Amino acid sequence: MKGMLCLWRNECSKIFRQTANKVIIVIALVLSLLTPLLYVGLNSTFDFMTGVDNEEYWQNQADISKDAGNWYDYSFNEARLEATKFFRDNSISVESWKYQSFFDPYCLLLERRLCERFYLEGKISKEDFADRFFWDFDVTDDASFEEKTTESGEIDPSWLDSFDVEADLAETTEQIAQLEKMMKLLTLGTYAAERLTELRSELKADKNELSEKTALLEKGKGSQYDVDVAALTVEGTEYMISFFESIKNARLEGDDGDWMVTTAEIIGESARGSLATVPVSEEEFKSGTVYAVVSGVSDYEQYRRMTLRTQTDARRALMTVDYSLSHGIRLPETDADSTKTLIRHSLATSASIVILALVVITANNVAAEYTSGTIRLLLIRPRSRTKIILSKFLAILASGIALSAAAFLAVNATSVAIEGFGDMFVTDLIFRGGVVEVNSIVYSLLKMLLPLLSGTLLVALAFLMSVLTRRAAIAIVVPLALNMFKSLAQYAAASYVTSLPILRYTAFPYLDLGPFLSSPTVNYFTDYRSGMLNRLIDTAQSAVYADLSAVTGVIVIVIHLAVIFGVSFVIFRRQQIKS
Repeated sequence: MKGMLCLWRNECSKIFRQTANKVIIVIALVLSLLTPLLYVGLNSTFDFMTGVDNEEYWQNQADISKDAGNWYDYSFNEARLEATKFFRDNSISVESWKYQSFFDPYCLLLERRLCERFYLEGKISKEDFADRFFWDFDVTDDASFEEKTTESGEIDPSWLDSFDVEADLAETTEQIAQLEKMMKLLTLGTYAAERLTELRSELKADKNELSEKTALLEKGKGSQYDVDVAALTVEGTEYMISFFESIKNARLEGDDGDWMVTTAEIIGESARGSLATVPVSEEEFKSGTVYAVVSGVSDYEQYRRMTLRTQTDARRALMTVDYSLSHGIRLPETDADSTKTLIRHSLATSASIVILALVVITANNVAAEYTSGTIRLLLIRPRSRTKIILSKFLAILASGIALSAAAFLAVNATSVAIEGFGDMFVTDLIFRGGVVEVNSIVYSLLKMLLPLLSGTLLVALAFLMSVLTRRAAIAIVVPLALNMFKSLAQYAAASYVTSLPILRYTAFPYLDLGPFLSSPTVNYFTDYRSGMLNRLIDTAQSAVYADLSAVTGVIVIVIHLAVIFGVSFVIFRRQQIKS
């Protein structure tokens, strides 16, 4: 045991003594320190590119479309410019619940008014005007789709002959004035009360429809599908009522209530829409009239499972939102300046940096010794080959732990310096058979440890290639090349795991375990700030559809690591080292 400890200390010393490794470690730590700054910069760029609260952006876009004589696009850009100015002049910030609730409806009314003006002035053709109204402004409620389209499916502008544009323009102008007045005077408590009135009216109508569908089914004139959709619609509306009861009872005003409305209206409403996802019968699915959850799905059982998982995921999101609002626990997804969100994104990137650094360190520690010939000096000592290779493995493991801990502290330090402590210590919510509260520091550690664990496969591969080829360059290049295609391989494996169950027991669906820890609410967060979350959604949703889990992933990864390192040990013990 003493000899083993001596070997391990010697290997650790070699790792941290080599100049190349020192440079790698310093670079990894510096990049970890800078990662939060990178995300803040990307978010700022994303905001500008999407015109979020950016008058200059919308002014430029409006000028470009106007100069080009494209009044169709000009109405879109000018409406957002006017809306941005209105919210600025009335001190309504982007993070405000008023912005979240009314910005899009307000823009739509402004677009409608501009389009009508330009049409009456002859700047927009009848065909473009009919097309815009048909798809964007919901004036087709009083007529069927067939009545306003041709046999080829194109918009028939002749329906405009019976539409009074001038009267609608006056009505739209009045609606804009009323909405502006309401936004200036409306309080959070009043808004919550009004939404409750609306939702209770919806619930009454939903329950009536459910009763009607159930009665038809009992008479043999209805379908179970219609009953299931109606029942889930009732359930979704009941959740929304619970959300706004929590908001009303909280008695919050101003910025304190912004996150609650954002949570209810954006995440809750989106999840509510997905809850009523019910699989149709196999006959209807095979008829080709059903839009599958994921394009390219031809197997009915796979379609059914994916549809039901969408429904389950939506219910989990609704339960998480309900718990968040009723207990006053803010979800980081709803805060544009969330310290926790910045830390989590930065930790995921930092974990990748650490893994890449460890790949190089592994190659330097193992393969480089063959090249330099120092491996022969180890073998002539009275130490078994098993102890020698094990000491190298443990030294790399120790350096990985030390580097990960330093990177974790670096990311947290920079994030706090940028955003302050903020919500850093606010409890996190995850779903494990029910909504569970998790200490935020523990959750952050898991967000780094899971990607590190899956990334260790690359380190193990570098270890194996070092022993097998005895070339540091190959030991570095092969894992890095595989890392480039990691996301694609994982997404493909998660997508096909239902049709090819054997994939469930390979490492491919678990090449990055980080997204497996994401809250179900992440998948329903469609606010403008979600740009940096998009990379999580595809993998997380694929994992949900495939019925994969982080626990299974950890077990599979550990088994693969044991096999790879085991093979490395066997090869090292049996290979000949020429003097």
